[in-house]
Amino acid sequence: MNAFEKTLSFNERMRKPAHTIIKEAFDQFFNDDFTVSKLDSLELDQQASIDSKVECTRTKVNFSVQEKYRTNDKLAFRDFTQELFNDFGGEHQSDGEFKHLWADFYFYGWANKDETDFEEFFILDIKQYKMLVQRAGGLSKLPGASSQVNAAYGKALFYTIPLSSLKGAAWAWSKGLGDIFKP
Repeated sequence: MNAFEKTLSFNERMRKPAHTIIKEAFDQFFNDDFTVSKLDSLELDQQASIDSKVECTRTKVNFSVQEKYRTNDKLAFRDFTQELFNDFGGEHQSDGEFKHLWADFYFYGWANKDETDFEEFFILDIKQYKMLVQRAGGLSKLPGASSQVNAAYGKALFYTIPLSSLKGAAWAWSKGLGDIFKP
Protein backbone atom coordinates (compact mmCIF):
# COMPACT_ATOMS: atom_id res chain seq x y z
CA MET A 1 0.00 0.00 0.00
CA ASN A 2 1.51 3.36 -1.04
CA ALA A 3 1.41 6.53 1.10
CA PHE A 4 -1.69 7.91 -0.66
CA GLU A 5 -3.65 4.66 -0.17
CA LYS A 6 -2.61 4.55 3.50
CA THR A 7 -3.92 8.09 3.97
CA LEU A 8 -7.24 7.23 2.31
CA SER A 9 -7.63 4.12 4.48
CA PHE A 10 -6.82 6.11 7.64
CA ASN A 11 -9.34 8.82 6.70
CA GLU A 12 -12.04 6.23 6.06
CA ARG A 13 -11.47 4.64 9.51
CA MET A 14 -11.55 8.01 11.31
CA ARG A 15 -14.67 9.45 9.62
CA LYS A 16 -17.22 7.72 11.88
CA PRO A 17 -15.62 8.85 15.19
CA ALA A 18 -15.21 12.38 13.76
CA HIS A 19 -18.87 12.55 12.76
CA THR A 20 -19.91 11.31 16.21
CA ILE A 21 -17.92 14.16 17.81
CA ILE A 22 -19.27 16.76 15.36
CA LYS A 23 -22.87 15.65 15.99
CA GLU A 24 -22.42 15.78 19.78
CA ALA A 25 -20.84 19.24 19.55
CA PHE A 26 -23.67 20.70 17.46
CA ASP A 27 -26.34 18.95 19.57
CA GLN A 28 -24.87 20.45 22.75
CA PHE A 29 -24.20 23.92 21.40
CA PHE A 30 -27.66 24.40 19.89
CA ASN A 31 -29.54 22.15 22.33
CA ASP A 32 -31.11 20.39 19.35
CA ASP A 33 -30.68 17.24 17.26
CA PHE A 34 -28.31 17.23 14.27
CA THR A 35 -27.20 14.71 11.67
CA VAL A 36 -23.79 14.60 9.99
CA SER A 37 -23.49 13.34 6.41
CA LYS A 38 -20.44 12.82 4.24
CA LEU A 39 -20.86 14.62 0.93
CA ASP A 40 -19.65 12.28 -1.80
CA SER A 41 -18.54 15.05 -4.12
CA LEU A 42 -14.89 15.18 -5.13
CA GLU A 43 -15.60 18.43 -6.96
CA LEU A 44 -17.11 20.05 -3.86
CA ASP A 45 -14.11 18.95 -1.79
CA GLN A 46 -11.59 20.15 -4.39
CA GLN A 47 -13.33 23.42 -5.25
CA ALA A 48 -14.71 24.48 -1.86
CA SER A 49 -12.99 22.29 0.78
CA ILE A 50 -16.25 20.83 2.00
CA ASP A 51 -16.37 17.22 3.20
CA SER A 52 -19.60 16.97 5.21
CA LYS A 53 -22.93 18.56 6.01
CA VAL A 54 -24.34 19.03 9.51
CA GLU A 55 -28.12 19.55 9.53
CA CYS A 56 -30.64 20.15 12.28
CA THR A 57 -33.36 17.51 12.05
CA ARG A 58 -36.00 19.96 13.30
CA THR A 59 -35.22 23.28 11.55
CA LYS A 60 -33.25 21.93 8.56
CA VAL A 61 -30.58 24.62 9.14
CA ASN A 62 -27.31 23.23 7.83
CA PHE A 63 -23.59 23.94 8.04
CA SER A 64 -20.66 22.68 5.97
CA VAL A 65 -17.56 21.11 7.48
CA GLN A 66 -14.04 20.48 6.23
CA GLU A 67 -12.26 17.66 8.06
CA LYS A 68 -8.62 16.76 8.64
CA TYR A 69 -7.54 13.72 10.60
CA ARG A 70 -3.95 13.36 11.70
CA THR A 71 -2.15 10.33 13.02
CA ASN A 72 -1.28 10.09 16.71
CA ASP A 73 2.46 10.65 16.14
CA LYS A 74 1.69 14.15 14.78
CA LEU A 75 0.11 15.19 18.10
CA ALA A 76 3.55 16.12 19.42
CA PHE A 77 3.71 19.04 16.96
CA ARG A 78 0.57 20.75 18.36
CA ASP A 79 0.05 22.56 15.07
CA PHE A 80 -2.58 23.24 12.46
CA THR A 81 -1.45 22.63 8.88
CA GLN A 82 -2.83 24.65 6.00
CA GLU A 83 -2.07 23.88 2.34
CA LEU A 84 -1.49 26.91 0.13
CA PHE A 85 -0.39 25.22 -3.15
CA ASN A 86 -0.28 21.70 -4.59
CA ASP A 87 2.62 20.62 -6.84
CA PHE A 88 4.46 23.72 -5.63
CA GLY A 89 6.86 24.97 -8.32
CA GLY A 90 5.82 22.15 -10.65
CA GLU A 91 4.20 22.14 -14.04
CA HIS A 92 0.77 21.52 -12.50
CA GLN A 93 0.91 23.90 -9.54
CA SER A 94 -2.59 24.60 -8.28
CA ASP A 95 -4.30 26.30 -5.39
CA GLY A 96 -4.33 24.38 -2.13
CA GLU A 97 -7.04 24.05 0.47
CA PHE A 98 -6.64 27.53 1.98
CA LYS A 99 -7.31 29.28 -1.31
CA HIS A 100 -10.73 27.65 -1.68
CA LEU A 101 -11.79 27.11 1.91
CA TRP A 102 -15.53 27.82 1.81
CA ALA A 103 -16.75 25.48 4.54
CA ASP A 104 -18.34 26.96 7.67
CA PHE A 105 -16.36 24.89 10.16
CA TYR A 106 -13.20 22.81 10.24
CA PHE A 107 -12.92 19.62 12.31
CA TYR A 108 -9.26 18.96 13.06
CA GLY A 109 -8.23 15.99 15.17
CA TRP A 110 -5.43 13.63 16.12
CA ALA A 111 -6.27 9.93 16.28
CA ASN A 112 -5.63 7.80 19.33
CA LYS A 113 -2.89 5.17 19.01
CA ASP A 114 -5.39 2.47 17.98
CA GLU A 115 -6.94 4.79 15.36
CA THR A 116 -10.43 4.11 16.71
CA ASP A 117 -11.20 7.57 18.11
CA PHE A 118 -9.60 10.97 18.60
CA GLU A 119 -7.10 11.70 21.35
CA GLU A 120 -7.47 15.45 20.84
CA PHE A 121 -9.48 17.64 18.48
CA PHE A 122 -10.94 21.08 17.90
CA ILE A 123 -13.58 22.61 15.66
CA LEU A 124 -12.49 25.83 13.99
CA ASP A 125 -14.88 28.60 12.95
CA ILE A 126 -13.54 29.25 9.45
CA LYS A 127 -14.93 32.78 9.21
CA GLN A 128 -13.13 33.73 12.42
CA TYR A 129 -9.98 31.94 11.21
CA LYS A 130 -9.98 33.83 7.90
CA MET A 131 -10.42 37.15 9.74
CA LEU A 132 -7.49 36.20 11.99
CA VAL A 133 -5.32 35.46 8.92
CA GLN A 134 -6.43 38.71 7.24
CA ARG A 135 -5.65 40.81 10.33
CA ALA A 136 -2.21 39.17 10.57
CA GLY A 137 -1.46 39.94 6.90
CA GLY A 138 -1.51 36.35 5.59
CA LEU A 139 -0.69 32.82 6.69
CA SER A 140 3.03 33.53 6.82
CA LYS A 141 2.44 36.39 9.28
CA LEU A 142 0.59 34.35 11.90
CA PRO A 143 2.79 34.11 15.03
CA GLY A 144 5.07 31.08 14.77
CA ALA A 145 3.86 30.00 11.31
CA SER A 146 6.42 28.36 9.04
CA SER A 147 6.20 27.04 5.51
CA GLN A 148 7.17 23.55 4.39
CA VAL A 149 6.93 21.49 1.21
CA ASN A 150 5.61 17.94 1.53
CA ALA A 151 8.13 15.80 -0.31
CA ALA A 152 6.24 12.53 0.37
CA TYR A 153 3.60 13.12 -2.31
CA GLY A 154 1.91 16.07 -3.96
CA LYS A 155 4.71 18.59 -3.33
CA ALA A 156 2.23 20.69 -1.37
CA LEU A 157 3.43 23.99 0.06
CA PHE A 158 1.80 24.28 3.45
CA TYR A 159 2.09 26.27 6.64
CA THR A 160 2.38 24.81 10.10
CA ILE A 161 0.63 27.10 12.54
CA PRO A 162 1.01 26.75 16.31
CA LEU A 163 -2.37 26.14 17.91
CA SER A 164 -1.81 29.10 20.22
CA SER A 165 -1.91 31.36 17.12
CA LEU A 166 -5.51 30.25 16.47
CA LYS A 167 -6.86 31.38 19.83
CA GLY A 168 -10.06 33.29 19.23
CA ALA A 169 -10.84 31.40 16.01
CA ALA A 170 -11.82 28.03 17.44
CA TRP A 171 -15.40 27.42 18.38
CA ALA A 172 -16.23 26.12 21.82
CA TRP A 173 -15.37 22.51 21.13
CA SER A 174 -12.01 21.04 21.84
CA LYS A 175 -10.68 18.08 23.75
CA GLY A 176 -7.30 17.61 25.33
CA LEU A 177 -5.81 20.91 24.25
CA GLY A 178 -5.54 22.49 27.69
CA ASP A 179 -6.16 26.21 27.84
CA ILE A 180 -5.30 26.93 24.19
CA PHE A 181 -8.90 27.59 23.15
CA LYS A 182 -10.41 28.67 26.47
CA PRO A 183 -11.73 32.28 26.40
